[in-house]
Amino acid sequence: MYDNVFGASYQRLSMGRREVQTPRDAHGGLPFYFQAKGGYFIGVTTLTPVRSEAAY
Repeated sequence: MYDNVFGASYQRLSMGRREVQTPRDAHGGLPFYFQAKGGYFIGVTTLTPVRSEAAY
């Protein structure tokens, strides 16, 4: 389901002391979010391919 880098990042964060949302399909991408130190929200996603009909 995930590529190696994306999956490893998700696993590392979810096994740590971070509350990490489960990745969800969002417009062709697969984002997840977590709250970093200082209250910042960080979003991590896969690259979203542009479909030919979306380019016009």
